[in-house]
Amino acid sequence: SNPIVIDANDILKNPSVALDHLCKVLKISYTDKMLSWEKGYRETDGIWASHWYNNVVSTSKFISFKKSEGSIPREYLNIYRKSMDIYNQLYDYRIKF
Repeated sequence: SNPIVIDANDILKNPSVALDHLCKVLKISYTDKMLSWEKGYRETDGIWASHWYNNVVSTSKFISFKKSEGSIPREYLNIYRKSMDIYNQLYDYRIKF
């Protein structure tokens, strides 16, 4: 079976449409309550929350998509390229809307 894949950029570009489509694929009900949350950490965040949840913790809704202008340091280019190969393979399976 094909994996369920959704691109985070698609969610940031149009959260309500992206989440509605994801819910349909998962066969669960969509609600506008999915578009906002209370600021701060939650008990269910897990051990990695303090390392990669900064935007979630400091906001109460999805923020607009911003294309990164950063560059990849030379020593990480090989890892970046391999990661992008995998990303592009998964991207073909993403939920399209």
